[in-house]
Amino acid sequence: GFVISIILSDICSTVFLFIAAGLHKYADISCFSRELGKSMLRFTLPLIPTTVMWTFTGFSDQIFIGNMHSDTVFLGKDAAGIYAAATKIPNIVTMLSTIFFQAWNMSAITENDSADRNNFYSKVYSAYESLLFIGSAALILFIKPVSALLINYTTFPEYKKAFLFTPLLIAAAAFTCLNLFLAGIYTATKHTKNAFYSIIAVVIVNIILNLGLIPCWGIQGAAFATFLSYLLCYCIRMIDARYYVPFNFSVIRTILNTVILLLMCMPVIFSFKGCIFWELLLTACMTALNYRPMLTTVNKLMKK
Repeated sequence: GFVISIILSDICSTVFLFIAAGLHKYADISCFSRELGKSMLRFTLPLIPTTVMWTFTGFSDQIFIGNMHSDTVFLGKDAAGIYAAATKIPNIVTMLSTIFFQAWNMSAITENDSADRNNFYSKVYSAYESLLFIGSAALILFIKPVSALLINYTTFPEYKKAFLFTPLLIAAAAFTCLNLFLAGIYTATKHTKNAFYSIIAVVIVNIILNLGLIPCWGIQGAAFATFLSYLLCYCIRMIDARYYVPFNFSVIRTILNTVILLLMCMPVIFSFKGCIFWELLLTACMTALNYRPMLTTVNKLMKK
């Protein structure tokens, strides 16, 4: 029913736009170009399995957790339900990033042939990365109240510990967003098959890591496997995509951002004493490391 509702809503939108925009005036079979059709087919075909594999990777963790068994860690259908609850906050991050990604795709295509293209990519990426990591740090800092707001503990008291598994998933969501940014380069330069190849690596590695980590670490193993898979995808795409658009970025800043984010995960996962103190300190470090690119972008927007 959920899938059918999405399909029907898309059909309704298409019909409405076709009528409202008067697109029937441009529907002329005599204008069909075989060469353009082949070019569009080569461009779009890799995007279909890529989207399917992204979706599969997102759901595969729950499948593994729900169907694997262990005498040492908590697994099964109840564990899969807790994992699903833990993904609520990271899913919000990914959803908001998708809105940016749709706008970014248009900008990337528009700027692809400009003389200042590489500099444009560098500035946008720098600000985007800063926003993602500061936002992710803030979410981990307030993970308990945010989880309590989004998850109904009264009706589902068993979900009270779901927040323990959310930090690593937030870190994974941050790299998912960066991967979407880099996918924009493949779209703009018409190398969509590269996005397909990189997601194949993610799926394979994610399955292997799930098989190895879930029996040892349970739900936390699935979260860590997801993070490592998306981090691998980021590394592959950052190396590959910059062959087509050689924009500059700070490797050191990205490494430091990743390390700080992982350090912020540890106090929550292991329930350290004085957890809030360490989280505040690390959030301040993250902000200090990333505020300048964000400030530059905000100043430009304010001037406009």
